[in-house]
Amino acid sequence: MKNTRRTEIVFERDRTIVYAGRYPQRRGWCEACRAEVQMITVFEAAKLAAVSTYTIHSIVNDGQVHGWTTAEGILLVCLNSLSL
Repeated sequence: MKNTRRTEIVFERDRTIVYAGRYPQRRGWCEACRAEVQMITVFEAAKLAAVSTYTIHSIVNDGQVHGWTTAEGILLVCLNSLSL
C-alpha cells in the first residue's frame, strides 16, 4: 500500500485601506451608511480600487457603491462603501 500525504494550505486575508493622498479631506453625511464618512472623487476611487473611472461610475449607478453629485457636478464616492 502506498503511503500518501495531503497538504492543505489555507489563505486568509484581510485588507486595510490607508488613505493618505495629497487630496483634501472631504467629509459628509452618507444616508445609506447613516454616518459621517470620507468622500472621494471618482478618480481617487478608481485609483484605490485599481479599476477605471467608467467602472466606478457603473457601480455607483447600480447602487453597489454610494455616491453623490455636488452642485458643481462632481461625483463623490463614499469611501466606506467602496469595498476593495
